[in-house]
Amino acid sequence: MLAAVMMRSVVANTKSPVDFYFIDTGISADKRARIESMDLGAGNKLEFIHMDIAEKFSDFKTWENVSITGFARLLIPWLRPELDRVVYLDCDVIATGDVADFYGEDLEGNPLGAMEALEMNCLPGYIDRARCGVDLSPEHVYFNSGILLIDCAMWRADKTLPERFFEIEKQYPDKFCGDQDLLNKAFEHNYKQLPQKYNVTTCARTCYDSDENHWNAMKHMVFRHFVGGFDKPYNIGFNGSTKDFRSHHKFWEYAFQTPFYPDFMANFILNVQKPLLLGAMRKKRIVYLFGVIPIGLIKIGNIGTSQFRLFGILPIWQTRNVKCDGDLIWEK
Repeated sequence: MLAAVMMRSVVANTKSPVDFYFIDTGISADKRARIESMDLGAGNKLEFIHMDIAEKFSDFKTWENVSITGFARLLIPWLRPELDRVVYLDCDVIATGDVADFYGEDLEGNPLGAMEALEMNCLPGYIDRARCGVDLSPEHVYFNSGILLIDCAMWRADKTLPERFFEIEKQYPDKFCGDQDLLNKAFEHNYKQLPQKYNVTTCARTCYDSDENHWNAMKHMVFRHFVGGFDKPYNIGFNGSTKDFRSHHKFWEYAFQTPFYPDFMANFILNVQKPLLLGAMRKKRIVYLFGVIPIGLIKIGNIGTSQFRLFGILPIWQTRNVKCDGDLIWEK
């Protein structure tokens, strides 16, 4: 489970004690037990907060890429009234720096701190579609809602805010990015834009407005946010499709320290073999080191077998895919 990796990365990089509040919108008993079994270190605490998400947001529209659980962040300041400031992190985030740096940022009287959604600029039409969906002004810098610094006291002091959330949902039911669009509309021109190092959603230079800003985000990265299904480390096979090796290496380092590591590895192997499983069979797949240097060859056979050869010569492993009651099992 991604949240376990996120928590492990936070405690590994943060010097001061951290109180984790896990918003439970329906986690299974098994996953909860595995998370609770993790040793988060001295001084760090974990509390599960149950929320009946379906009841509270029954009228909110969802679709394939927009889950109703995403709207839970709208109610964070009211879940623990004793907290004046919190850091919100999506579960597909890892910390590569001290979270206290982000927590201590000066919001200069704004109720929210967030970072520009640079990944939207790299996808043709995405940012325009998101803006038009909730009628945002051209001057508003559209932010990513996966990492937020929330002034809970200011949110609670604004008695109209909860009602405004629901009004925006009612007025713009066909939002492109769900809760993210809603938050951008609710805090239009009313949030503090913080340095991009706190939410690195993409490492592509073309998404940044200058070499300097790109370099600063990469060098001083505090959070790496693996947005979308295409960027998840366990969704990328041996095909050189990512050049962000530092972040992906870190993900696996922290994943190895959680009870969910076997699950991630199984998913990774599944994605490596996806062309075979989907029937889009390529007889040979070249393996690249750093996305550039060819170091091996995967040969896919006609009877559901595949073999990896180092430098195209030395056989390293072979797998055979077997169907069993609709599930895939692996033999090595």
